[in-house]
Amino acid sequence: MARVQQATAGGGDPGANLGGFLSDGAAESLFQSGLASLDLPEDPELTFIHGDMQTSHVLPQRLAGPLKTLFLDFGDADFGDPAWDLVTLSIYNPAREILLEGYRPLPDFAEHVEELEVGYRLIRHLSVAHWLAEHELDPWPDIQMALRVEA
Repeated sequence: MARVQQATAGGGDPGANLGGFLSDGAAESLFQSGLASLDLPEDPELTFIHGDMQTSHVLPQRLAGPLKTLFLDFGDADFGDPAWDLVTLSIYNPAREILLEGYRPLPDFAEHVEELEVGYRLIRHLSVAHWLAEHELDPWPDIQMALRVEA
């Protein structure tokens, strides 16, 4: 929930201010749907997470020796639910099974990610759309993705 609190900090819900792409009611409905799907009986165990995991922040590099992975842009790093990083990393290419396999998670973790995926995806798409609209960029692709997640 720390990630959701950060996404919604300083101005309410990330569905607001979408430059007329969605009515306030539609944005609020999507946001509330995302929050409702995050209502679990107990809070997840918090660990150190990247916070803005996306493919452009993951660089496989072959320096001297074996292949290494470099991670960039830790500006949103914080303690949070590790499922947030997996969902946001796979948000535009949901091959999450490959990621989970690579992490060799405890069986309960894969189930945890499944439980939170819809809510985290909705919140992430609305947060990105809000950021894009604030910076006078086109939020429509993320709005469309949020609408598909909700459908």
